[in-house]
Amino acid sequence: MEEFKTKHLFFFDLINEISNTYKHSFINSECLNHIGIDEPLTFSLSLKYNNLNNVPNFVYPKLSDLLDYFDNLLVEIKEILIKLTTPS
Repeated sequence: MEEFKTKHLFFFDLINEISNTYKHSFINSECLNHIGIDEPLTFSLSLKYNNLNNVPNFVYPKLSDLLDYFDNLLVEIKEILIKLTTPS
């Protein structure tokens, strides 16, 4: 299971950062919710612990990349569940 976590850690961290930014950060505003020029993007401006002394981190993954990561994660989870539930 550690290998699974390590393999998908980038995606987990990215989703967590975007989610926390929109839930907790006071420096985000509706003006950051842009569509993107060529394709939909996800914009967030993360400020660790909402502390203005920390440097803001601008995150802008393509929505298609997020969906690809998520699809790959679901495929792997399904494979793991099938292995765990299939009688030997």
